[in-house]
Amino acid sequence: MAISSSSLFQRRQARIRSIEALVSIIKDEPDAIALQEAADEIGKLPGAGVPGDVICVYAELLEGLSKGVQWGPAVRAAEVDADRYLVAARKIAADALASARSVPKNIIIAASMLAEMKDEGKIKECAKSLLAVPLPSRLTGVTIPKIVPTMPAPVRPSPSIQPRVLVLLSLDGNLIQSPLALKLNTRHEVLVRTTVKAWPDDAVRLNIDFIGTALPSEVSIHSCEMTQDLQEAPSSIILRVDLADPTTPLHFLTRAEFEFSDGSTVEAEVLGHSRFEITSFDPATALPRSMPAAAYNLLELIAELKVKKPILEKNAYDDFFSMFESLSRFANLRMQVAREGRVLEADFQKDLKLHFTADPNIGAQLQEKQHKGRGITDLVLGDVVLELKVENDEEVTPENAFKYINQAAHYAAFGEQQISILCILDNSPKSAQPAVLASYCGWMYPKSHGLTDPRYPSMVAVMIIPVGFPVPSDWSR
Repeated sequence: MAISSSSLFQRRQARIRSIEALVSIIKDEPDAIALQEAADEIGKLPGAGVPGDVICVYAELLEGLSKGVQWGPAVRAAEVDADRYLVAARKIAADALASARSVPKNIIIAASMLAEMKDEGKIKECAKSLLAVPLPSRLTGVTIPKIVPTMPAPVRPSPSIQPRVLVLLSLDGNLIQSPLALKLNTRHEVLVRTTVKAWPDDAVRLNIDFIGTALPSEVSIHSCEMTQDLQEAPSSIILRVDLADPTTPLHFLTRAEFEFSDGSTVEAEVLGHSRFEITSFDPATALPRSMPAAAYNLLELIAELKVKKPILEKNAYDDFFSMFESLSRFANLRMQVAREGRVLEADFQKDLKLHFTADPNIGAQLQEKQHKGRGITDLVLGDVVLELKVENDEEVTPENAFKYINQAAHYAAFGEQQISILCILDNSPKSAQPAVLASYCGWMYPKSHGLTDPRYPSMVAVMIIPVGFPVPSDWSR
């Protein structure tokens, strides 16, 4: 039976919406409307109309949480009959628990906590347990299981202090940065290391798994188990589909729970790599095309940017990606041009403007000579400023390029932006062959007036374009 793309899209959107709504509770930013909307989306999936089915129970618990998160604020606002939210949340959860059949133990735990809720803290615990529930990849009704009675898993009373686990993920010996660029259909070996200061009494193992928005057919991530004597274990990730937009990666949460001899579990708070993102990297299709080192470097720049600026608006990521990717293609061609005497900065800007305006991803969106901070910018895409410099005499290195970054950061700051781009055309005499373009690119961090460690530091992406090289055979003379 063929699977429609609309069904896949609907399931992914429902899963994404539910994860975002549950994570908002965990981050102490609960959104009752988002929870109800997520419940409605889950309620459209196959199985939602079957009482006791995992999809049905999942949707009911989201609805219960949407009532539960309104209880505390209503009490604090001294609303009349504020407890109506608590009563509704308990009732919805109790009904869902009573009808549940053949469902994962975490959904039983979540329903039990919500049905017996007496304080707001249980809402967050319920959200964490519900977040760990895998929804079946059921795109038609034929795989909905028959209703078979099952006994709920034992629920261990929550400890007064939630245990904490430090989880660190390494790929090829290096701690991962997010988003992690993966090659398609390649098994990437991951080492999972954990550190637990106080191992709970009677706990027999620590289970680590990863919950994300992707279907199993898209991404495979293996869970792993730890013991008190061995707190590291191998895992692996396989990305099976190409992600067309590298600026919109797949999101994953790391989940940890201690398991006891009676089968009960206790959720642990995850520190370190508590969440991460992955995107695809295929040298044959990555942007810029036919420039694998530059393409991988661009993804590394985006990864570092997302770590340092997690709240940056998506349009800023998109504008940065479009401009830097296009700039890389321009630089690749310009590096192959023979030396033509001194180059004026105005001519460099004119050539680059023609290139950008011919780029379908930029075109008429490009702006020039904007007034910012009592100065005039060179080129701007959206809110991302591109400052241009030309050096005809002195070799440009990362060390002496640092002196130029303040101007780009100054323009960005007056536009309430934390990122900008600096491009330097190095037209100086050459005494050695060039490296690949990616070797001349990276982030730099300018100093800020009156601040040694600013809360919102500026970041400048620097690209040096060395030009005017002799022909390759000249190095052998």
